[in-house]
Amino acid sequence: MIRINLLPYRQHRRRMQVLAHLAGALGAAVLVLISLGIWHAHLDGIVEQTQEELEQLRQENEALEKNIGEIKTIDALRAEVEKKLKIIDTLQMGRFRSLTTLFDLSNRIPANVWLTRFEDAGGHVRLEGMAESNKAIADFMRAMDHSPHFREIRLEGVSRQRVGGYTVRQFRLVLYRHAALESSQETQPARRGR
Repeated sequence: MIRINLLPYRQHRRRMQVLAHLAGALGAAVLVLISLGIWHAHLDGIVEQTQEELEQLRQENEALEKNIGEIKTIDALRAEVEKKLKIIDTLQMGRFRSLTTLFDLSNRIPANVWLTRFEDAGGHVRLEGMAESNKAIADFMRAMDHSPHFREIRLEGVSRQRVGGYTVRQFRLVLYRHAALESSQETQPARRGR
């Protein structure tokens, strides 16, 4: 029988297989390195773009902080102006409240009643005056009782007094305002004044 030595052929084929595997591994390693290089370049681009965006955001943030500082200044000025407007409104409310009260009194006071003192205390009005008789005081109280500005009229005292040879009645009244009517009348003229 003929013997063929296949050993060198097998060794050669093994070497070729090893070389092929090494070439494949080397090719794969080269591809991995190229991929890593491309990925690294891509990440560098992303990092550079992110840094540019970050710098732009910092600049915008500085501009916004400057605007916020201006807004805080404006808010402080607005609060101060609102405080002053409230003071003006309060002054106007008091002025118009007394005006409407005096107008109502002048329309309702009888001819035989004279006022000597008028004191506006906000929630109530204190009056002192003189009248020809107790009936004149009662008529005045009834007239003021029908006034839409007042909820209660209280007589604090009546006394006789001699003035110029005539006997008159000196009286003291307290007229209490309606709380809801007072606030609506007070704010209405203030709004018109603005």
